[in-house]
Order: sequence, then C-alpha cells, then structure tokens
Amino acid sequence: MSSSSSFMVLLISALLAACNQGLGPEGSRSAAGSAQPVAVGGSPALDRLAVDPASLTPDPVASSDEGTQWDCRSIDGGVMCTGHRTAVEDGTDIGACADQTLFIVRGTANRDQVRNYNADLLETSREVHLTADETLGLSLTGSGATLSAKQNILQKITFGVPGALETRVRTETGLYLQVREAHGRVIFQSAGSRSYDEANELIDHNGRFEDAFLETICPVLLGS
Repeated sequence: MSSSSSFMVLLISALLAACNQGLGPEGSRSAAGSAQPVAVGGSPALDRLAVDPASLTPDPVASSDEGTQWDCRSIDGGVMCTGHRTAVEDGTDIGACADQTLFIVRGTANRDQVRNYNADLLETSREVHLTADETLGLSLTGSGATLSAKQNILQKITFGVPGALETRVRTETGLYLQVREAHGRVIFQSAGSRSYDEANELIDHNGRFEDAFLETICPVLLGS
C-alpha cells in the first residue's frame, strides 16, 4: 500500500470505523424475540410505539459505538431506528509529513443512522451519514501552518439474509473530501464512491482519494 493510500485509510477511518461497528462476523439469531412496544405521547392509535432495541437483530445499541443515541419505533410492517453520535477527534494521529506527525488538531465527526427491520425484527437495510470538520496540522497546539478538512460520506447497507451481518453489502456514495488553506484556497478536493462485498472487501471504486494526497498537503504544512 502506498504512503498516500495508507494516510487516507487513517484519515477516513475516524468516520468509517464507527460505521463498521456491527459489520464484522458476529452471530445472528435465526428467529427474533417479540418486540416490547411502549405507547408514547397521546393516543397509541396515533403515535408510533417505542421498541426496545434489545429485541432487534442486530441490536443497534450493541452494534454501534458507545454514546450513540438510539430511538426505535414501530412502523407499518416493521421497525425503524434512528441513531446519532458526535465524536471529538482532537489530537488524533493520522499519519506523517516527512518525519513529523500529522494530527487532527481539532475535529468533530457526526454519524447519523437509519436502520430498518422487518416484521420479524430482523434488519434489512441501513443508511449512515458521516460528516467531519477538522483542522490538520503538525503540532497539537495548532502552531504553524494548518489546513481545514471536510468530509462527507453516505453509506448504504443491505442484507442478503435479514439480520445476518455476514451477508451485508456496503456502498459508499457521495464520498467527498476537501482540504483548504487558512485563507480559503482549496488545495485538494475529491469525490467518488466505493462498494464492498459480504467479506468487507473493496470490489469497486472511483475517485482520487489516494492519488497524491500527502504530496499535496505536506509541502503546505512544512512550508516547502
């Protein structure tokens, strides 16, 4: 793997790792238990019913990063869960420029999810929207040159067998990265998409995320 490819894996991993929680080779129940709905608000006939996430396969709480806030509600023919998590990335080591460590000096990443479950409480699909706003630099204090980076990724995941994580297929669309200098000049920008098979192996991609990334930003940060 090239150095710029390795760097991009590290840079985007702050967003993708959280989304990949629950996508590994975990077991799945062949038959889900019954949901435990609770009436919310006024008339149960008018309000969606809250559903215990633990009754779902996979359990969204257990298969996502700690701190993700989930709300699961019954809908016609199944259950829909929405989740949100904000992570602070300050001080994250994401690579190197020459012999100096490259940091996310300051950064915030947001992950919003929608997971859909069928009448048997087995997950059939999910969408995950990942965004990040970061300041990159060679010093944790932010001294010296810094760059502003923005990322935006939409993941769509489908299950070949409902509830079976090992049968999911993931596509990342709207994969977007932009880096600007402090005065606003764009020095790197790319958009594309990636597709992964059931084994989480990359099967198709487009875009130039791994092309000359370090070669573009490091000279700016190093002042060369």
